[in-house]
Amino acid sequence: MSSDGPTRESLVAALVAATGVSGYEQFRGQVADLVLQATSPRGKGEERHARGRAWEDQPIVRIPGVLGPVAGQGYLIGQSIKKMEESLGLPPERARAELLGAAVYALAAAEEVERRQRG
Repeated sequence: MSSDGPTRESLVAALVAATGVSGYEQFRGQVADLVLQATSPRGKGEERHARGRAWEDQPIVRIPGVLGPVAGQGYLIGQSIKKMEESLGLPPERARAELLGAAVYALAAAEEVERRQRG
């Protein structure tokens, strides 16, 4: 890792080490890019949403808690769908960024289900 934080390559290497499974390099690269987009101080997530707040204090987590279990999960799924639709017709780099953002919302929805399961 560099002093600026993790790189795509270091995250991919960590995923390989953690799973012990070879292959899936392209998929792991996409996962690494997802993590970097959501957590990088230079990423859209930090700029628009985090502003120095921890994940659990960001709107993507707090809004579903206010809406309740079903509406909260639906909100996150809807945001994911909206981002996927927005990716259509954009230049490739921007479309990919929107699709990574959609994946962040989908993962937040999975986290919401897990949070409900824990009670």
